[in-house]
Amino acid sequence: MKRRAPKLRTLARRQRWMIWLVGASILAQFAPWLPWQQYGTYVLLAALYFQIVVYALMIVGLVLLLIAQGNHPLMVVICGILMIAPCGNLLLLILVNMSVTRTLRRASLRVGFWGVKDEDVERVL
Repeated sequence: MKRRAPKLRTLARRQRWMIWLVGASILAQFAPWLPWQQYGTYVLLAALYFQIVVYALMIVGLVLLLIAQGNHPLMVVICGILMIAPCGNLLLLILVNMSVTRTLRRASLRVGFWGVKDEDVERVL
């Protein structure tokens, strides 16, 4: 089965979305270490719910990113399942981000720390 051509505009936006979600997950990692005793258990529960929501959005974001890149549906499903693994998800995020960055650079787009700017994608398209 032949790989579909990636949709550059969608790919660039979803990569930027995933970068923001990774940043949010880093913040969520530090939430249980804050001194929650002075704020109460409801604030701690809200922080834990935030962490769960961020992880769920990361799984959805990775699946959407792989679809926009034009990957095979079976590969998308396997990667979505692998996102549940504690250490595997970080490795998978790094590998997928490297692949997406390579795809965007092949299209003559400059990929920065926060991804590709919309203006650059419009210029190339």
